[in-house]
Amino acid sequence: MDVKIDDLIRGFHETADDSKQQLQSILALISEGRVPDAPAMSQINATVDKLREQYTDVCQAAAHSIPAEEMPQEGSPADAYVEAVKNSKFLEYRKQLDEMRKTLEKFVSVQSRAQIFADALVSCQNEAKELIHDIEDLLLFRFWGWIDLIFFYFFKTSYNLLTGCC
Repeated sequence: MDVKIDDLIRGFHETADDSKQQLQSILALISEGRVPDAPAMSQINATVDKLREQYTDVCQAAAHSIPAEEMPQEGSPADAYVEAVKNSKFLEYRKQLDEMRKTLEKFVSVQSRAQIFADALVSCQNEAKELIHDIEDLLLFRFWGWIDLIFFYFFKTSYNLLTGCC
């Protein structure tokens, strides 16, 4: 999972715990028939403002990581956004495409000292280079509706490339 969103949710939970403690102190004062002083009220307001900012940061981090179709409903708990990133099919496909790109890069780097084998590799390696370029373009492409089709195309093409050339 994304390290940044892990750090953000950790900070959110710490601030949430602080705000709960401050609210419990205020509630205890009110239950005793007293009122919190101005500094205590300023402190709780500042903590809740910080909590709102952290919630927004978690939501934005998720929105930058996954497509809208995988986002939880607006106003969902902060943990729901973290879970959406953790369970993202888009990120899983992206990871698989990246692994495929790395495998193709290894294949492209293969060299043979025997000219007959080197000649046989050239056309397959050129196709692999094109696929690497397409994958790199795709990794920047964020439209979820196309990802299943594109992943299937690359899987099929890579399979054909490796089984047909090697």
